[in-house]
Amino acid sequence: MTRLGTTQIDLDGAWAIASRFGAALPIGKDPIFESGFADMLDTLSRQRIEATLFVVGKDLSVPWKRRLVKTAYEEGHELANHTMNHYANLDSTQASTVAKEIQKAEERIRTITGVKTKGSNASNAWKRLDIRYMEQS
Repeated sequence: MTRLGTTQIDLDGAWAIASRFGAALPIGKDPIFESGFADMLDTLSRQRIEATLFVVGKDLSVPWKRRLVKTAYEEGHELANHTMNHYANLDSTQASTVAKEIQKAEERIRTITGVKTKGSNASNAWKRLDIRYMEQS
């Protein structure tokens, strides 16, 4: 199938969104992934849109989320790095910690794709660090 367009999507689950507001939700129970992910893939397929999906590495520790992300990859969508834990304060975190966040997520994503991701989206304040890390990997 010829794709008509591309888009970028952050795969922030309910736990990641809630953490931005100081709330804690379990990572395994996630209504955003449970209903929204499959609907998103269906919509992208119907509209013939290829997506770059920014994956939070922590989500790949949940088997059913991992299967969904793998399905997206197998359908031709690109997986990119959205850090390991989706911390809100990366702009005030030491560079070595940010690099570890990116590296850990990269390792998890590679177990699905077998290849290095082409990008990461950690925080606007760390764009140069993200690029340097990705070039070194």
